[in-house]
Amino acid sequence: MSKKILSPEEQAIEAIQRIETLNVPFCAVYVAMSKLQPENRGYHQLEIVSKIFEPLLNHAQARLFLLSNHDFLLLTANPVLDAIDDILYQIKGLFSDDFFISSQSAGAFEQIFFLDKDKDTLLDLLQPKVKAQPKNLESVVSDLSETALVKELTPEVLEKLLYQIEQNKSKNFIRRQSIISFEKNKKNEEVGQEFFTSLLELQNAYAPHLNLTADKALFTMLMDTLDKQMLSALCDLDLKAWPSLVSINLNVQSIFLPIFDKMLPKMSGRQLMIEFQMSDILHDLALYRKAYTKLKQNNILVALDAITINELEMIPMTSFNADCFKIFWSAKLSEDKPLLTKFLKEQTGKKIILSRCGSEEALLFGRQMGISLFQGHFVDTLLAAICKNTCTFGQECTLADCRLRRSAVDGTLRSACVHEAHLDAYVPLKEVKL
Repeated sequence: MSKKILSPEEQAIEAIQRIETLNVPFCAVYVAMSKLQPENRGYHQLEIVSKIFEPLLNHAQARLFLLSNHDFLLLTANPVLDAIDDILYQIKGLFSDDFFISSQSAGAFEQIFFLDKDKDTLLDLLQPKVKAQPKNLESVVSDLSETALVKELTPEVLEKLLYQIEQNKSKNFIRRQSIISFEKNKKNEEVGQEFFTSLLELQNAYAPHLNLTADKALFTMLMDTLDKQMLSALCDLDLKAWPSLVSINLNVQSIFLPIFDKMLPKMSGRQLMIEFQMSDILHDLALYRKAYTKLKQNNILVALDAITINELEMIPMTSFNADCFKIFWSAKLSEDKPLLTKFLKEQTGKKIILSRCGSEEALLFGRQMGISLFQGHFVDTLLAAICKNTCTFGQECTLADCRLRRSAVDGTLRSACVHEAHLDAYVPLKEVKL
């Protein structure tokens, strides 16, 4: 009797289970190639991406899996986050012309799991793919050019998906992320929070096998619905304490929804800021200008989100008259200091936020460049550590638990906290030194 051929997903799950027996920190890096346009996920592109991963495969405790839907999964011990960030930056740059990448849809193209706390989430992502394997596994293993298992979004499928979303609690997928200020000889503090819909979590819950961004018009319809749901949820949201600055990530056209006007009184007494993606603005500049006028008439700040070093080089940012610019941190920024310095001088008096800060290095670099506002995983972890240490029941949860619960605004994730009011409490940063 021939030995059963394991699918790549089954091999990955076996490897993850074995990691439990090793007393070594591991992380998994997931790159969702299946989300890209068909012309960007052929055999040649898969080969290039696998070569980009090679620097991370130079030691024995690292392994790269090509899954059956053409996604990549890297398992690596003792992860160096800066090196991983560089790899992901290169891969995203390779496909920068793909709509899924340019849409910057909640970081759904790449994801990092820390197996000491995210193992179950990763297994939940892989298990459905095991069940979806075709019977003839040999053909999938031997032929990389096999058609991906991910299905394209159609009007009929979108209709069913929107029904599912509307029937369930949308607040379960709303997340928030803090913005902090670190400035020499001044008060270090949390200055605001960004609210957004986690498209990745929503997709994992309702549509793990759908390529949501394949059709731009259908994807826009989906995002319009999610914006409506989020604005509606914000109208009813009952946090124990609200930040002084509330930033909301929206599509440009959502500014003209009736629910947006209904939400404004909820923010009375707070500074409101609306974040737009560059790709959305460039799609319809006239609509952006109209939205900009409406926002300024209501004393609302305008922010440009997800700005990369490539966009700083190619797009004249001054033409958008934004109040705030959110720049994605990457180690590549340190190689383009003259370009960043020029941009910062041009935007004197504007708010500059360095986002996606995954390490202390990002904050130190930002401070060196004269940036004082920061956002990202490292910031979330820092705040969660302080929150946990000052909580009466802090010993009852892990740091990862506290970080995730602080990010949620409603739902089972948040309600798992035994001191829910503390999740919204102001976190003092005066003792933190950089």
